[in-house]
Amino acid sequence: MDRMMLKMEPSTVALRAGARGVDDETIIKILVAMRKNHPLTQPERVQMLQQEGIDYLLETLFGTTLIDPELELEVERAYQDLRRWRSHGFNVLSILDTAYPRHLRNAREAPALLYYQGDIVPNDTAVSVVGSRRATPEVLEQAAATAQELVSRGLTVASGLAAGVDAAAHCAALETHGRTVAVMGTGLEHTYPASHQKLRGQIANTGLVLSQFEPDFSGAKFAFPMRNQVMSAYGLATIVISAQEKSGTRHQARAAIGHSRGLIISTQVERETTWGQDYAANGLAKVAHSPQQAAELALHFAEIHERGTRLFA
Repeated sequence: MDRMMLKMEPSTVALRAGARGVDDETIIKILVAMRKNHPLTQPERVQMLQQEGIDYLLETLFGTTLIDPELELEVERAYQDLRRWRSHGFNVLSILDTAYPRHLRNAREAPALLYYQGDIVPNDTAVSVVGSRRATPEVLEQAAATAQELVSRGLTVASGLAAGVDAAAHCAALETHGRTVAVMGTGLEHTYPASHQKLRGQIANTGLVLSQFEPDFSGAKFAFPMRNQVMSAYGLATIVISAQEKSGTRHQARAAIGHSRGLIISTQVERETTWGQDYAANGLAKVAHSPQQAAELALHFAEIHERGTRLFA
């Protein structure tokens, strides 16, 4: 038994070693490691966790002192939080678990822990559909049609649960009995916008609601670009239905390129944004002239990615 477990009260040890045994102990340790205020960045911690293991990471962050009151308090706090989250129906998955989404695992921004409701599919073949929150009826129709075309090709529709394009894509996927994944920019104890609580429940019942943030995190401006990076890495392509010059959607477009994922933009995005024009002109994005063409391009990107994954497996 390691030095962390030696310091737990007997009743706490029994609770932690219950139904989930070592898995819960590992999750608690990872949570403590990710919370620690330290110059080591989160990606560096995740890399060390995967390469050297959780105990090595904790020693790097906290030192090797046998008795560490700070560490003991953080372990107890993490345990109480984990128990509370589970009582609310939230699941927690670590990057060390074989069920962790395969495509996301390979990204530099892969979170050490994922919080979720619904069904995790490790080999999910997802395509992100993103765009403006304040979208015109025509744009919403385009988003819905694109989601339906993706579902008809056996692809999962990922989006961010936001108003506008996101909601249209999620709803269309549900209506056609497809799988859809909501990647949230808040913790699971919150829903943004609050009016999408019912939609979120429908997604969780048949697909997946996912967050990289601890459940009590209420959101912040910095969180949404981080969410977009995770959404990009989770899937195999991103389709941008609509955007403005300084739209937050451009963060996901940039992330898709950085993750070597397919980037597909509508004619509106190419026509009305300089970054869309640049990406298309430089071969970094494909321009789709219809929902059907967008879905075909996404399927093509997904097949290329899967072939490359098998080649280097």
